[in-house]
Amino acid sequence: MFDPDNGGGPAQAHSERPNRSSISFPATASQVTWAHQFLENLLTDSPLAADAVLCLSEVATNSVIHSNSRCKGGCFTVNVERYDNGRVRVEVEDQGGPWIQRAKPGGQLSLGLRIVGQLASE
Repeated sequence: MFDPDNGGGPAQAHSERPNRSSISFPATASQVTWAHQFLENLLTDSPLAADAVLCLSEVATNSVIHSNSRCKGGCFTVNVERYDNGRVRVEVEDQGGPWIQRAKPGGQLSLGLRIVGQLASE
């Protein structure tokens, strides 16, 4: 692995290893609530908890509604990494599928992923 911030040289190994947790849920709307609770329990002492749960809500809901996970027997997986320096990484893994841009009634905008992008970059 190479580090572009190091002039393209080898990436420095990070001594910090994250605490990892994962759990899979059936891809139904009610399971998004259980995913929230899972993440809230992991981040009870983190100042990033509220933002992380909001991002999880948006992405897990998108998985349940828009991905192939919505098909019978589908699921989504929540992967969480916590670092000693306070950083948190949350991923939602689903069963993929084509990206379909759906028209919103009354000129509504799709803001969910924009919000996730903004919160994740802070």
